[in-house]
Amino acid sequence: IGTLAATELLKRPTKSEIIDLHGPAYTINQVAAKLGGAIGKTLQVVNIPQPEWLPALLQAGLPQPLAEAYAEMYAGFGSGKIQPKGDRFVQGTTEIDATMAERVRHVVKCCFDGKRVIIFSGGETKDNDDAVLDDIRAIRDGGGYGSIIGRNAFQRPFAQGKKLLTDIMDIYAK
Repeated sequence: IGTLAATELLKRPTKSEIIDLHGPAYTINQVAAKLGGAIGKTLQVVNIPQPEWLPALLQAGLPQPLAEAYAEMYAGFGSGKIQPKGDRFVQGTTEIDATMAERVRHVVKCCFDGKRVIIFSGGETKDNDDAVLDDIRAIRDGGGYGSIIGRNAFQRPFAQGKKLLTDIMDIYAK
């Protein structure tokens, strides 16, 4: 959204207008599949009935005022009370897979415009080697210099952990 807003602000408008900016549209199932792949698990989408939204948000740990605001916002979207009303609609096109590399690229740019070595810390344990390697590729593609790898390698059987570390070195060597 930030890039989209900057792009629109730099254009020379022919008239005063209100622009509705929206991020890329993905289905709940697409997001669940991507997140599940990232953590090495299959995620099941569960539709929560509107009366249960607030209790579910509170159970997830949101503070009461924020949970109430989100529940109200969801209800507004669902009822059609909240909808684009600007003079034109602009939708982002960021691919769901590109997002992590773009975030890494942004962090690298913010750290003295890439003039410092940036090493990214691991993250949660992932049972799926492909999910770990996808993160490593995104860090490399975003300009990161390396990744701290701990339990994702050392809590695997020796041969599997060794292969994972070799695969990681091969990714950074390219």
